[in-house]
Amino acid sequence: MNVNQPSIGNSLPQLISARDSASQSRILMRWIPAEATCSLESIEDVAISKLPLPDHHDPADLAPPAQRILIAASMGSEDRIGDILESSGWELEGYRRNPVFLWAHQRTMPPIGRSLRTWIQDDSLQALVEFAPTAFARQIANLFASGFMRGISVGFRPLEYQTRKSSQGRGGYLFKRQELLEISAAPVPMHSEALSLGVDDHATDASTLPAIAASVVELWEAADGLT
Repeated sequence: MNVNQPSIGNSLPQLISARDSASQSRILMRWIPAEATCSLESIEDVAISKLPLPDHHDPADLAPPAQRILIAASMGSEDRIGDILESSGWELEGYRRNPVFLWAHQRTMPPIGRSLRTWIQDDSLQALVEFAPTAFARQIANLFASGFMRGISVGFRPLEYQTRKSSQGRGGYLFKRQELLEISAAPVPMHSEALSLGVDDHATDASTLPAIAASVVELWEAADGLT
């Protein structure tokens, strides 16, 4: 059964859910142990906000971190609890206006980065993330750059879904259309393949491509004039 604007609470005990006071719709944040359960009434009660943050250290003690990483934020295949988020169902317009990259879905903390580009490729939601110039963001960037952390997770608002049976015979959900709200760094993501794809320190911002192309043409014309 397809449902628009679903009311999702105790029916999805293996997901953290929170009620957005503005829209009164449910928001899913997919990074918790599969056995965890919760019942929340407001965004301030999100259990994940009670998780301990990494200890703060002097940024001078850290090696220079990567400034950008390529990530697969969500896959179009079954996750650890038997759910599927169809890659073709992502609505990205709202997220692109506020492309925050958070630490473990902590919506009350400043972002640790932003998505420079977000797109669908190879049946996955991918993004190019740039870390913020803050001490904490540098710590997380360093964990990614050094390989101590790779996990990625998404927070989204379900718009259309239906029940399904997972590959292990358990009940699950097929999310056919969903609005992306945020992307997070997560030590243990819900999908085992939602990971950083690697450091991209020298990635080119799409906005610079016209200038680069013009420079190439000028060099080509100059070289042609010498022959």
